Amino acid sequence: MADFNKAFALTLNFEGGLANDPDDKGGLTYAGVTTRDWPNWKGWPIIHTAIAQYKNTDVVNRALKANGTLQTLVKEFYKTYYWDVHKLDLCTNQLIASELFDTSVNQGTRTAALYLQQSLNVLNNQGKAYPDIAEDGIIGPQTIALVNTHPRPKDLLLMLNILQGYKYFINARNNPTQEKFMRSWLSRVELA
Repeated sequence: MADFNKAFALTLNFEGGLANDPDDKGGLTYAGVTTRDWPNWKGWPIIHTAIAQYKNTDVVNRALKANGTLQTLVKEFYKTYYWDVHKLDLCTNQLIASELFDTSVNQGTRTAALYLQQSLNVLNNQGKAYPDIAEDGIIGPQTIALVNTHPRPKDLLLMLNILQGYKYFINARNNPTQEKFMRSWLSRVELA
């Protein structure tokens, strides 16, 4: 079965410390948790206290990284809202589970689930390998079963990465202010 800790460690390579870029639609962000989407997250009081106390972003980031309570809150948040929501503990392919987890963090859980369902449907050889599934943005037992028994898991992983990368392309193409994030975004897309 897939291991949350492995996926979490990979994603944290991309989701660093504190950021507040005016062009980032998420607003104030810590370790990928945005104030726009999660204004009531329990970690914000710790973060706001550190910002007020230290002022300097590098010092704030070091203090936040050293705060065990905050790091536990980050890990619990990720497990609950990006791993458990997709039942990824039931997935037998670590690479696919990690990809779904990372895409969920960066593009949303519904988007990641849709990518998976759409990919499964285009890889079934017009229903000859297995029947199409509903593209409802919810990963349920049928979707997990197909992932676990997929005859070409490398193709499935490739499709997930293609869709993830294409979304980044569309974001930057439609809003040039987002182009500055492309290098970071593309580092998440593994096509090899």
